Amino acid sequence: MGKKVISLSVDESDIEGIMESCIILNYSDDIAYTDEYEVPYQVEILMSSRKGMNIPDVIEIKGLKQLYEVIDKKDCLPDVGLLDYEEEELGLNLKDVTLRELYKEVLQKVLQ
Repeated sequence: MGKKVISLSVDESDIEGIMESCIILNYSDDIAYTDEYEVPYQVEILMSSRKGMNIPDVIEIKGLKQLYEVIDKKDCLPDVGLLDYEEEELGLNLKDVTLRELYKEVLQKVLQ
């Protein structure tokens, strides 16, 4: 069984018209440290985690349309282990999927 996704949001920026997302894997009041996950694509990925933790609590992605164009490439998103995600409105009930597989399914629903 994968780590349960607490929340996943997808929004389009009013100013820039760029689609962005925030996925919450854990909530904590501890101080979070934010790092950029660099990819060779026009996608910005920020990950926030607590000191000493390998798996991020929050992942923010800017440039979802560009991400969808390269979603089949293994290096487009970080490996954070297996995840479980359920969303009734999108008709999704995903178990033991990677972050890349999760976003592939979500973006197929949102962008089409």
